[in-house]
Amino acid sequence: MARSEVPRKAAALAVDLVLPLVVLGFAWGSPRAFYAHPVRAIAVVLFVLPTLAMVFFTSGFAAHARRSRERWGYLVALNVVANLSLIVAVYLEGHGIGILPGGEVLRWTGLALLAAGTILRAGTMLELGSRFTLTVSAQEHHRLETTGFYSRVRHPSYLGLVLISLGVAGVFRSGFWLALLPLMLAGMILRIRTEERFLLEQLGEEYRAYMARTARLLPGVY
Repeated sequence: MARSEVPRKAAALAVDLVLPLVVLGFAWGSPRAFYAHPVRAIAVVLFVLPTLAMVFFTSGFAAHARRSRERWGYLVALNVVANLSLIVAVYLEGHGIGILPGGEVLRWTGLALLAAGTILRAGTMLELGSRFTLTVSAQEHHRLETTGFYSRVRHPSYLGLVLISLGVAGVFRSGFWLALLPLMLAGMILRIRTEERFLLEQLGEEYRAYMARTARLLPGVY
């Protein structure tokens, strides 16, 4: 790990550990009450896993030799908005505001979606290893991944984020979070397009051929 990366990775761990372990409990009204339900306790563990995979097994915050013009401020803003929205969603359910119908069935369904999304998100990080970064960039002699999670879908990590987002809406039965989903999806699609333009510039026909035989997020749909 480069010395310059240590503060960033330590900050990522602090944010993603402090947020679920402390802040969400108080947003609910009481940490003890928040963790009393197994679905919420398991959800917290799932929230942490992608960050652990990113910090310890990928290039994380480092940009590779060839990078896009995307600015860090954009990524920081997205992370801040997502975390604040999660806090609000937890607060609202803890205080009985904007609760979706469906009761415990919805909550457990949400947990299943959250688990599936976490497996995809963390799994793609582990599969790419040092090739994975939070920035849109490519190594000097970049090798395109076309197997495993990437065999049929070009952006399985983003598909994981979609499932995680749907899972959060179910786990916290949050009408507020559900209302935010179209905006989240719009931002995700914009970033996917940015990433694909960059990879076309860097990899040319190799990436164009890969695009022709795969879906962006969901085979047969998009």
